[in-house]
Amino acid sequence: MGRDDEVSAVVETLSGVGHARTLALAGVAGVGRTAVLKEAWRIATGDGVKVLRLAWESAEGEPGVPALVHAVCQVLVGIRDGRLPVRITEIRRAELRTAGRDGDLTVLSTMSRMLADAAHYVPFALVIDDCERMPAPTASALGLMLRAFRPAGLPVVMAYGLEAPGHPGSEAPGHPGSELLAAADRVLDLVPLTEGDVPALVEQWLGRPTEPEVAQAVMRSLGPLAGNPRALLSVLGALVEDAGLLELDGRILLVSGQDALRLGGTAAEACRVACPGLPLEEEVLVRMVVFAHLVAAAEFRLSDVQDMGEWTPGKAVTNVQMVDWLVTHRVLTVDRAGVLAFAVPAFAAALRTTPPPSLGLPASHAGIVTSTVGRMGLAASADQPRLAEHVVAAGELIEDENAARLLLTAAGAYAGVAPGRAVRAYLAALRRLPTDYPGRVRILRTAAVLAWSAAGPAGMLALGEPLCATVDAGPGAVSAGLADPATAWGLAALYQHIWADGEGAEPWRVVRRLPGSAELAELGSRYGIGPAMPEPHRGTRAMGATAPQADRDRAAGRASAAAARLTDAGGPEPHAMPAAGWPGAVAATVDGPTGGRDPALMGTAARPDAAETDMWPAGDGSTDGIAVVAWTEAGVDGPGDGLSYGLARGPVWAPAPEPPSPARLRQLASPARLRLLAAVVSGGDALRAARADLPPDGSGDRVLESMRTAAGYGDLAGAFAAVLEDWCHTGWGSVAERYRAMVSAYTAGRWDEALSCARRIEAYVRGPRVAGPSMLARVLAAEIHCTSGEQQRALAWLGQVPDTVVHPLGGWVRLGVRYRSGNPDEAFEGGWRDVRRARESGLLEGLERLLGRLFQYGGYEDRPEVTHRAVSELEALYEESASPRAGEALLLAQSVLRRDPDHVREVLDLAAERGDKPLRLLCLEMGAMADKAPEPWLAAAVEEAYELGVRHIERSPLGHWARAHGLSLSAPRRRTAGGGASELDLQLVELVSDGATNRQIAVRLACSEKTVEQHLTRLFRRTGCRSRSELAAARLDGRLDWLGLPPDSQRRRRTA
Repeated sequence: MGRDDEVSAVVETLSGVGHARTLALAGVAGVGRTAVLKEAWRIATGDGVKVLRLAWESAEGEPGVPALVHAVCQVLVGIRDGRLPVRITEIRRAELRTAGRDGDLTVLSTMSRMLADAAHYVPFALVIDDCERMPAPTASALGLMLRAFRPAGLPVVMAYGLEAPGHPGSEAPGHPGSELLAAADRVLDLVPLTEGDVPALVEQWLGRPTEPEVAQAVMRSLGPLAGNPRALLSVLGALVEDAGLLELDGRILLVSGQDALRLGGTAAEACRVACPGLPLEEEVLVRMVVFAHLVAAAEFRLSDVQDMGEWTPGKAVTNVQMVDWLVTHRVLTVDRAGVLAFAVPAFAAALRTTPPPSLGLPASHAGIVTSTVGRMGLAASADQPRLAEHVVAAGELIEDENAARLLLTAAGAYAGVAPGRAVRAYLAALRRLPTDYPGRVRILRTAAVLAWSAAGPAGMLALGEPLCATVDAGPGAVSAGLADPATAWGLAALYQHIWADGEGAEPWRVVRRLPGSAELAELGSRYGIGPAMPEPHRGTRAMGATAPQADRDRAAGRASAAAARLTDAGGPEPHAMPAAGWPGAVAATVDGPTGGRDPALMGTAARPDAAETDMWPAGDGSTDGIAVVAWTEAGVDGPGDGLSYGLARGPVWAPAPEPPSPARLRQLASPARLRLLAAVVSGGDALRAARADLPPDGSGDRVLESMRTAAGYGDLAGAFAAVLEDWCHTGWGSVAERYRAMVSAYTAGRWDEALSCARRIEAYVRGPRVAGPSMLARVLAAEIHCTSGEQQRALAWLGQVPDTVVHPLGGWVRLGVRYRSGNPDEAFEGGWRDVRRARESGLLEGLERLLGRLFQYGGYEDRPEVTHRAVSELEALYEESASPRAGEALLLAQSVLRRDPDHVREVLDLAAERGDKPLRLLCLEMGAMADKAPEPWLAAAVEEAYELGVRHIERSPLGHWARAHGLSLSAPRRRTAGGGASELDLQLVELVSDGATNRQIAVRLACSEKTVEQHLTRLFRRTGCRSRSELAAARLDGRLDWLGLPPDSQRRRRTA
C-alpha cells in the first residue's frame, strides 16, 4: 500500500529494463521491504522473468569468500542449461589455485564471470535479502565482487535493513551492509507511509471502509512508528483480537479507548516491533513491564527512579542505569520537566498486558511518596501535587489519615491549574476519610464546582459514588448542601443518556430526594432518553381536555416556591471546619477570577503562620470560587521495616467552607428552567405556566421556537442550549451533544454526516465509558436509511430500539419502515397506536410529524378514512399545543384536500428559510399531491432527494409515483471539486459493468491486481456503492451520470 513507485522500480531492475543494474532496497524494520520485494518478485515472475535468491545464511564454510563461493554455486545449480559442471569447476579450480595465498580477488573475478555466463544463456535476476544480518566478512566479499567485478547482464536487487534514526549504531561506519550499499547503482529508501496512505492500508487489511478515527487513533498510538506498516498491522491485529472494532452500516468504527490500543502478541513480540535490535533479555523485559505500569498509574519522573531505590537497597543504581539505557535506545522519552513516557504508547499498552513482578506496584508508588515527603516535608503535595496519583496507586500501604492529608493538599494545589486532577484528588480523599467526617459535604460541593467548570461528564459522574456513600452514612433527610453535587451528577447523567432506571443510575435516588432537583430525573424520559415510557407530565392534559383550576393553582404555588428558592443565593451559612479529632487544621480559600485576593495565590497552599482565614461571603454567585486547603508543618517518620509506610500523626487538611455554586450551574439546573424544558414537549397551558415562572427575557419567541425544534427531535442538548444560550456551551463530546450534531446535520441535509454521527455515538456508548445509548439517534439513522431505500439497514437500526420508546420521533420512523416494507395495514395500525401513547404521555411536540406521515401514506393508498382522521387529529393538536410546526403540518394536509398548492409554497418558503431540507422534501411531495399538474413538483422532489444523498429513489414511494408520471430518475449531473471523474474511473466502471475480473482489469490497465483493488476501493467510496454488482446496476440505471457516463442503454445504442 502506497508503494507502487517502489514496486515498479524493483520490477524494472529485475526485468533488466531499468537504469539501475544493481538496486539496494533500504528501510528501517517493519517499513515494508519484504512486502515490496515479494510483490515485485511476483509481478516479475508473472512476466516471465527468472528470479533466484542468494541463500547466504545457509552457506557452508567460513564467513567471507568461502561462504560466498558456496552460496554462488547454489545459485548456479538453479540454472539448468548443460554448462553447470563447467561453471562449478572453474570456481573450485580458482579456489584451489589460490588456497593459502591472498587470492580472494581471483576467486571473486571467476565467480562474477560464471554468473555472467549463466545469465547470458539463461537470463535471470539475483535477489539478496536481509543483508543487514549478513556476516561482515561475507558482506565485504560480496560488495567487492559487485563493485570491482560486476557480472555483466545480471540484475541484482538487495534488501537492506537500516537502524532507526538516532539508534545507537545506525551511523556507525563499517556496518556490515555499508559496503553493499556502496556497490549499488541506486539506493531506494523506503520512507514511512504517508498520512494519506495509512487509512487505505487500514481499509485494505480490514476489508471494509473505516471511519477516519480508526486510522487516526492507530497512528496516535504508534507515535514515531505511525507510518510503519508492520506496527500498523500489529495494532490492527490486536484490535480485532480484543474486539475493539465495531461494524455498522458496512463501516468499521473504533470502540476501544485510545489507551487500549496496543501492539499485538506477547511482550517480547511487541518489543521486536517497537524496538528492533533491542536485546530481548528477561531482565530488560521485566523492567520495561514495571515502568509501563508505573507510567500509566501516575506521573513518573527521573527523580522518582532514585526514590524507588531508597526503600529497596541495592536497586537504585540498577534502576537508574536501566532508565538511562532505555532512554538511549529511544524506548523512553524525557520532557523538560523530567517526566518519563514511552515513545510508542501502543508498546506501553502491550507491556501492561503482562502482570508486574510479585513485589507489586503499590510498593513502588508508596516508596516514591514516602521518599518525597521525607525529603520535602509536609509541603510535598502542595509543591508536587502529582503525588496524589502515587498516593492513590499505593492503596492501603499509606494510612488513610496520611493519604487524605496529602490528597486534599494536592487537590487545592491543582484547583487553579488542573481542575480535572483536583476533582480526582478530592474524590480519592473522600474514599479515605471516615464516613462521619463533618467536611464531606463541603468537599463534594467543591468537587462539583470544579467538575462542572472543566472536568467534563466523566468527572461529574464520578461524584455519584461518594454522593451515595455520604447520603447513606448520614441519618435523616438529605443535606441541602448536596444539591450542587447531585445537580452536577444529574446533568452529566442526562448528557450521557443514563436514564433513571438504567445501569449506573443509583445516584438518581439521591437526586430525587433533593428539593428542586427531582425535575432532573423526570426530564430524561420526555426527551427519549432510555426505553421507559414517561409518566404524564404534571400540568399537561390530553387533547381536547381542559386544565382544572386546582391544577393551575398548584402550578402557581410551585412557581412561588421556586421563586423563593431562587432568591436564596447564599445557601447554608459558611462556618469553619470543626477541629475535633483533627488538631491544628486551618482552612484557607482563594477567590475566583473576579475576586479581590491576589491571583498569584491561585493553586497554592496557605502557609501555617496565617493567623486567620477569610470565609466565603454569602454572595450572589457572580464569581466562581476555587477552594484550597491549608497545611501544618510536622515531622515525618522514615519508611520503617518492610512495607510499613507511615507519616507523622498530624492534622488532616480541611477543605475551605463551600464556595457558592457557579452561576452557570445554578442557572442551568433551576427548577423553573427544568419545568420549561419539560413543558415545551407538551405545549399548551403547561408551557404558558412554565414561561410565567421565568423573567420576561428568559423565554422569548426565538428561544421558544428553538426549544420546540429541539424537543421535536428529543434533542436535550439543543433544548438546554436554546434556553441558556451562551451558558451551555460545554464541548464535552457527550452523547447528548453528539446527538445534537446529528440532528443539525440531518435537518441541513448532510445525511452522510448524520449517519457518521450515529455510528460514532454507537461506538462511543459501547466503549469503556459510562454512557447509555441514544435511542433517538438509532431512530433517526433508521429514517435516513429508510428514505434512502436501504430497508435492511433501516430495520437493523430500528431493531435496537425497544417498543417502549414512545417519543413521537420513534412512531414516525416505525410508520415509515413498516409502510416501505410492504405492510400498510400494520403500518397504519402501529401509527395510530403510537399517536395514542404519545398523547397519554404528554409528548406532543413532534407528533405533527407522525400525523403528517399518516396523512401522506393514506393519500398514497387512497384511504380517505386515514387522511380525514389525520387532519382531525392535526387540528386538535394545533389547538392544544399552539405549536407552529403543528400549524404547518395542518396547512399542508388541508392544501392537499383542497387541491390548493399555494399554501404548500408558503410552508416550502418557511422550510427554505430555516434550512430544513427534510421538510422541504416533504413539501415538494405534498405539492405534487395538491397540484393538478404534479410533474414539476415531482421533478423537484427527485432532485432534492438526490441532493440529500438518497441512493435508491426507485425503491421509494416518490420513485414509484415519479415513474408513473413518466419522469426519469436519473441523478442530476454533478461534478466534484476536482472537475469530475478521472479517465481511470471511467475505465474501471466500464470494465466492471462488462463483468471483468480484477486479473482481467489488471491486464488491460497494465498494473497489478492489488493496484486494481485499491482503485476500486476508492471508486466504491466515491460512488457510495458497496459491491461490483451495485456499481454495475448504478451504471445501468443512470445513477452514475455525474461521472460523465451516460446510462448503459445509451452507450450501447451509440456503439451499435
